[in-house]
Amino acid sequence: MSNSPNLRQAAVLLSALPKPQLAAILKRLSPAHAAAVSDQLGQLSGVDTAEFNRSVRQFIDCTKTAEPESAPPTVHSCAIEIDRSQTTDNALVLLEELPLERCVELLQGEEASFLAAVLFLVSTQRCAQIVERMELANRARVLRELATIAEISVSTVDHIRRQLQRKLEFGSTIHARPEGMHRVRQILECLDPSLQGTIADSLSATDPTLAAELHRNVFRFNDILRLGRADVKKLLQHIDTAWWAPALRHADARVRKHIFSAMAAAAVKILTDELAALDDLPVDLSNSRQSQIVQALQNLFRQRIISRPHADARSSKAA
Repeated sequence: MSNSPNLRQAAVLLSALPKPQLAAILKRLSPAHAAAVSDQLGQLSGVDTAEFNRSVRQFIDCTKTAEPESAPPTVHSCAIEIDRSQTTDNALVLLEELPLERCVELLQGEEASFLAAVLFLVSTQRCAQIVERMELANRARVLRELATIAEISVSTVDHIRRQLQRKLEFGSTIHARPEGMHRVRQILECLDPSLQGTIADSLSATDPTLAAELHRNVFRFNDILRLGRADVKKLLQHIDTAWWAPALRHADARVRKHIFSAMAAAAVKILTDELAALDDLPVDLSNSRQSQIVQALQNLFRQRIISRPHADARSSKAA
């Protein structure tokens, strides 16, 4: 038994696990299997990538087989115990077990070569499910990469396992730092509102948590609703009066009303007449003026002329 191919496959499979998990799994095996596998592990040498890949595929087949008794007993015993352990060290195997949505989430943002390697290792059914969820352009790149793979090295499998383990432990979304978020916020606040929207939609699709955090922190033109009446008056004093009519032409009606509330009646009448004359103003020109006003407002925040509203104090009226 100690020299059987089946036992060597089990030893190859277990040799890829971290020592704590290996020890825990050996304790779960029957005494006879544990002794035999431990002996084989001590003698193990000359494992190439092809043999390792066969062991991994044997393992996946064992965890998926409808009739466990048909699988080689030692490999199947190891497969069952690894599957039961459900540790994050087993991240590659968990791609088979996790709900599809969670599996796809874990793989988001990875390079085509990484995804191709994952597809090479997982079962055909799960592979097809993942490919089905990919964007068309990315799908073609990944499948081209996959077509060039002859075998997956042990180091590549370890890299995949560690990367997925990190995401399982800390979440698949990035952990934004205050300094980086501040810089991203500054950049977005300088962009045209329509481009801001495009970027926000893209972020929402790839990282909803980051998108929500930016939505709370990025000051947009409609966030003027968050300014008090006194601060709106200060803003009006520092902004070229010629900017307001174009900026408000396609703005939220609530923002327009908020601005009017801080103006004298005569000034409101003038601005209303100017707005009436801009019926055909293109949206992009209106967005450009809004962006300029927001940039000017950022300077007023930095100079402490106007206090920037706290992110958590976002008005329920703000868009």
